Amino acid sequence: MNIIQQIEQAVAYHTDARRAIALTILAHRNDLYTLSLQDLADLSFTSKPTVVRFTQSFGYQGWKDFRKDYIACLQKENDNPERVDVNYPFDENSSLEDVASSIAQVMKQSVEDTKELLDLDMVNRTVNLIERARRIIIYCVSPNVYAANLFARKMMTIQLPVFICQPREMGITVRSMSSRDLAIIISYAGNNPQNEPMKICDYLIENKIPTVVLTGTSNNYLRQHFGNVLTIASDENYFTKIATFATEESINYILNVIFAACFARHFKENDANKIHTSKFLELLRISGIEDAK
Repeated sequence: MNIIQQIEQAVAYHTDARRAIALTILAHRNDLYTLSLQDLADLSFTSKPTVVRFTQSFGYQGWKDFRKDYIACLQKENDNPERVDVNYPFDENSSLEDVASSIAQVMKQSVEDTKELLDLDMVNRTVNLIERARRIIIYCVSPNVYAANLFARKMMTIQLPVFICQPREMGITVRSMSSRDLAIIISYAGNNPQNEPMKICDYLIENKIPTVVLTGTSNNYLRQHFGNVLTIASDENYFTKIATFATEESINYILNVIFAACFARHFKENDANKIHTSKFLELLRISGIEDAK
């Protein structure tokens, strides 16, 4: 998670002076290099010490090195014209052909970025945990639940049932788990311990329930509490974007790799089982058509 994403996250998580400063920075992102510490304090109706504490909360010494890194992040975006802006891959003047090409490029970028960050040892460890698990339960919220459901359907075709925990049911569901099960948590931000699915982390840790996490690149709450982590690659901003095109593609890619790795480990058996299942489903479909007649 880059500094721009972290600033947008601050807007979502805070209601005090930190939010005012974050909003001011976002509003002046393109002319931030002209603003002094006093300027930002005045524009955000705060004080110089408050702004300094705000920058220090992100690991910087003060306003100058924070501003330098922020501007460098913006410059990095401008210095890669071949890459499509995942937040706004098209605009109001784009033709349909431009829109289609841009979305294809976003998907390609996301997969390539995710592959570069993919820890194959962690994928192998995840497959080991899946094979040993009595139950596999995924904890996530919308829109990640849609990717989770696609993954669960694929896994079911090779007789590896995966269950998706419903929102607001995470507390009761996690208490039915034991060390013989496997929890998979999907959360790009992965930061707020008061929100689902982070609320269940303490229980998972205290009861030694094997857990695999899919989350963003930042050193967030999930990374700090779990060792089995697969990285979601995305440059999407927290608010200023059209949709979660890149994040969705990254999550789908990781889950597809996990499924494919499970399939490949027992390829002949899984292939035969998949063909048998497909034939069975086709017979049911034909039978249903005949009954309808």
